[in-house]
Amino acid sequence: MVARPDQFDAYKFEKAILIFFGFPVGHEWKGLQLVKGIISIIISISLIISMIGNIIEKVDNVPLILETLYFGLTQTTFLCKAYNLIVNKHKVSLLETYLRKPIFNQYTVDQYNFIKKAVRICNMFAKTFRFFVGITIAFYAIFPFIEHTLPLPGWFPFDKRKYSYILYIYHLVCLILNGYNHTSLDCINAAMISIASAQFEILKDNLHNLRRDEDNDLTIDQQDAVVRTRVKNCVLHHNVIIKFVALIEDMYSNVLLIQFLCSIIIMCVTGFQVFVIPPARMHYITLVLYFCCNLTQTAIYSWFGHDILAKSSDIGLACYMTEWNVLSPKARKLISIIMERSKIPIILTAGKFINLSLNTFMMIVRTSYSYLAVLQHMYKT
Repeated sequence: MVARPDQFDAYKFEKAILIFFGFPVGHEWKGLQLVKGIISIIISISLIISMIGNIIEKVDNVPLILETLYFGLTQTTFLCKAYNLIVNKHKVSLLETYLRKPIFNQYTVDQYNFIKKAVRICNMFAKTFRFFVGITIAFYAIFPFIEHTLPLPGWFPFDKRKYSYILYIYHLVCLILNGYNHTSLDCINAAMISIASAQFEILKDNLHNLRRDEDNDLTIDQQDAVVRTRVKNCVLHHNVIIKFVALIEDMYSNVLLIQFLCSIIIMCVTGFQVFVIPPARMHYITLVLYFCCNLTQTAIYSWFGHDILAKSSDIGLACYMTEWNVLSPKARKLISIIMERSKIPIILTAGKFINLSLNTFMMIVRTSYSYLAVLQHMYKT
């Protein structure tokens, strides 16, 4: 048996980014961390205020309002997730406590591959997401510098041309702060879900292997005692996974609803601008990249949510596939407990009523396209 908390590798880099910018991830928020966190939040809130002022000032400029809208909504979702992390920092600590539990770290060498796969998939999604975000930030930094404009729309109570370089640096800091912290918050959530999926895989494998070759050297009574111990561990493991997933749901459900609603609007608005802006303009490239970032963000949550639904649904089948017919009545009763509980699907939701699944992802894309079609029709007429 191996007992290494390799689950932490699934979000180690993302946790380091958030800690660097002062956000609490499983630790106390005090001292230098508190100072850095307050500075990061003040910078983010100031950008929101600047964008609200810009909408009020340029209320007749529809293209500018649309541009400000998708930036503002992205910033709003980031602040909501940051607030959720700060308010529920004790829940993050509790999630990490689950990851340290012996029941989550006792697996065979073969089962270790499930953890490795979960970590690899998390890192792959995180790197892809960060790549899109990094390229987008780079384009938003380079093109405005060449065109002598500011990267983001905003209102300021002074002459922007006089302080253009200072404001350029301020916007660049906002882009980096928002982009990489927002990415990290999303990837940590996805990592927790992926770890839960891997634990379901381990549980399923344990159910498949209740009787093992080494048991043949034991007496019938000894075999029965060993199998019952293994089944009891499976029941305990199943309950701990369910509690772990319930904690993920409790912490992230509401902010995911905000994320999905904002994603519909953001993809609609950016998609509309992609259609109306000539491809020859530099701004066209940044819009396409921004659209890809939001699409990837929504896809990550939907994919991992669908994955845990599929993995948890296999537990009941795994119980049927055990050699239950040769087990003792007591062992069969314990297996029936797992079977009955597995009839209730493990579903993560956004706001308690939108399931995280690939079907939801397609629904979001279709809804965005529907609103986009309405905007196109209004634009043409």
